[in-house]
Parts: sequence; structure tokens; C-alpha cells
Amino acid sequence: AVFSVTSLTAPGHLERAKDDVFATPGLALFLRLPNPAKRAVALKNLVATADALAKSLNAVLFDADHQPLTNDTLRRLSSDVEDWARKYPG
Repeated sequence: AVFSVTSLTAPGHLERAKDDVFATPGLALFLRLPNPAKRAVALKNLVATADALAKSLNAVLFDADHQPLTNDTLRRLSSDVEDWARKYPG
């Protein structure tokens, strides 16, 4: 897995058997590092998936500080991923 999705409410995981009654105040997506994909591509796919989910659910994307996601935030995320890669090469 390159990234994962979790519910913001306990137990956190998404239960398939309850798809027809599932409700949550929010979802969190997180990138798994290391992963088999190229880091930049993995982050781009995570953001594209989050954007598609938000559009289909008529929702808003927020960052880790609970602020609306901006291009500046996305640049910081990309920088954070690269910083991580420098600390943990290979």
C-alpha cells in the first residue's frame, strides 16, 4: 500500500460490512513511507485521491493543522517527504 484512509472516529478503520450505514465527521489519508512507488508520484496520487473523495462527498480538504489545504501546504508536504527520504535513504 502506498497510502491509507482511516475514519476520524473509533475504531478508525473502514468496515466494509457497514458500507450502507457508514458515517464519519471526516477521513484522514496518510502516505506510507517507505513504499514501492516514487515518493513524488505517491504524494501526487494521494492528493488526487483526496481531491476526488472530497468532490464526490461535497467535502473540504484540510491539512494536519485543521486548516484548508493550500498549494503552500502541498509544497511543505512534498518537502517533508523529501526530508524524510534524506534521513532514511534506501
